[in-house]
Amino acid sequence: MHRLMRRGRRIALGGVLSGALMAAMAISSPAGASTTTAANHVILGSGSSTTYNMMQALDTLFNDSLGCYMTQPSGTTQTLDFSCASVNGGNQVGQGYTENPVNDVAAEEPALGSSAGIDQVELGGPGVGATATAVVNYARSSRALKSTDQPGLNFVSYATDGVSWLTFPEVNGKGTASAVVKSLTLKDLTGIWNGTYKKWNQIPGYTKTAGDANICVYTAQLSSGTEATWASALITSGTPAELNAYVNSLTSAPAGCKTPAHETYGQSHTIFENEAQDIVKNGDEANAIFFFSYGKYQVVCAKIRTGECDNSLSPTGKKKTTVYLGEIDGVAPTVSSILCSPCAAVFPVTRDLFNVYSNGSNTSPTTGFPAATPATINYVSEIGFLCKTQLNTKAAKVADPSTGVWYHTEIANVISAQGFIPWPLQKHEDQGTIDTPAAAVLHAAGDSTYAPNDPIIGNGTAHNEAISNPPGYCKVFTTDS
Repeated sequence: MHRLMRRGRRIALGGVLSGALMAAMAISSPAGASTTTAANHVILGSGSSTTYNMMQALDTLFNDSLGCYMTQPSGTTQTLDFSCASVNGGNQVGQGYTENPVNDVAAEEPALGSSAGIDQVELGGPGVGATATAVVNYARSSRALKSTDQPGLNFVSYATDGVSWLTFPEVNGKGTASAVVKSLTLKDLTGIWNGTYKKWNQIPGYTKTAGDANICVYTAQLSSGTEATWASALITSGTPAELNAYVNSLTSAPAGCKTPAHETYGQSHTIFENEAQDIVKNGDEANAIFFFSYGKYQVVCAKIRTGECDNSLSPTGKKKTTVYLGEIDGVAPTVSSILCSPCAAVFPVTRDLFNVYSNGSNTSPTTGFPAATPATINYVSEIGFLCKTQLNTKAAKVADPSTGVWYHTEIANVISAQGFIPWPLQKHEDQGTIDTPAAAVLHAAGDSTYAPNDPIIGNGTAHNEAISNPPGYCKVFTTDS
């Protein structure tokens, strides 16, 4: 039995670095040099801002997972294409048991928004799109599938989150008009975002206690998954454009709301999702309201770091400023109320966090796009690294060789550290749930590199994990049916 050797690298690729990686690949070769295609693969994700940092952390965990040994022993010629070693003096060679058989590299492109990432996957094929797109392998999404999404997409949910409203009860040591507003109904929130309630003391239940100040309503970019979730909860049509209509209709800022020079109210109050520092920069946080991810709030607001949710960016930053993530229908957003396991009351605005890949079923000459690569399936699909139970054929937990900790524990810890809630164990990994599951994509590709790591299609002596319709830590949905 070969001894498993740790690969000598630690890579954390973010959006900027991944772009640099692509640029480096395009650099002309020196005269007389011979180049070849790399034997491993770069797996690029794009889309959601909400899950960007979390996926970066999960990328690092995957990139550091055990792969084949690539360095040749002394006295032999070292290959320069990142291929597995053919001989290495008894150390691990080839593609033995590993979560990342050929040392693939996962990376994230900068955030454009969930819908934009899904568009990139859809427009990456032979179909003619209105907008030229860079090729990506999967989309990060903090919104669920829509009827307008093309067939052929599988949405793999690996965590859950809530979305609520955010205000500033105290600014520069002084209480604000919204300080007494602790719980709002979905009807109240709809009235705020459609302009029915323009002042804090117009909201039912707060007419005698809230201040007589205008509400400075903020919204997010149309491609935002957080925006899509909020629109679905508040607006009958569920469209982000309708949610933003009131903000965009204001030709001038209401008293107490501030608009920078040369910007309309709609421009200055349509900010990037989950970035409250833009409110602080505008200077009207005392009367502002915005929708915000529960998970992102735990990281960037509850911990009050880097001035992202307080006024430490301003000259008066030494005075106390507080932020508040509100209750909806009397229920506060918490792990138990969002996951509802167990819970006395369900938080009403929740959403799954997804990675979206193509299952190859959309072969339309005008709207079709190719199937995700086997390397992508091995990482983000329902049978991939982020979802399976990480149990070997003897039902033993597969541990990270550098830490000795079960991979699933490490994955769940990364998700929790980002403020989100990992799913508990689900009954089935992918059997009988969708028309074209990830296992079918590997079958169609004739894959042999990653199939042994799939507990459904691995067989005989070629499999590394327990088979027979195992459970997993993800939920999968499809636009096919």
